[in-house]
Amino acid sequence: PWCGHCKTLKPVFEKLGKIFESEQGVEIAKVDATKAKDLASKYGVKGYPTLKWVTADNKVEDANVGRDLTALVKYVNEKAGTSRTESGLLSSTAGLFAPLSAVVKKFLKENTEGRNKLIAEAEELLKTIPATMNARLTGYYVRAMKKVNVKGDDFVTKEKARLSNLLKNTN
Repeated sequence: PWCGHCKTLKPVFEKLGKIFESEQGVEIAKVDATKAKDLASKYGVKGYPTLKWVTADNKVEDANVGRDLTALVKYVNEKAGTSRTESGLLSSTAGLFAPLSAVVKKFLKENTEGRNKLIAEAEELLKTIPATMNARLTGYYVRAMKKVNVKGDDFVTKEKARLSNLLKNTN
């Protein structure tokens, strides 16, 4: 807590914590290893500041990452499967999964029968989402495709407007 590197990292790390505070399954924590000596010893902390990544199954690894906010946000996003920006908002790629995006492009050009087949294909693709991706966000693909089938092609335009208004009202 007293060295120059620690003092430089402290505000960056606090911002990082705020960025991910609402993200389920992500916790940014700091430990004063000069006070928690047993913990520091257990995890091989020999210098300060030391950054560690703890996985969901409690495996600990060295976090070999830059100490600036951009590098840290990118690192957490990659490790946790999140899509946050430095401002704490979701990035424009949040929930996107390239194979599903390709199915959606085909979906919009198909008739009802073709769309039903593509919905089934998308549901199968959901089972292949990498563990680092947020399946809840990615599942929106299939939910939206089903709604388009029921409500018609105008659903996309109306939903886009609804979400835009929602975002405007939260800022």
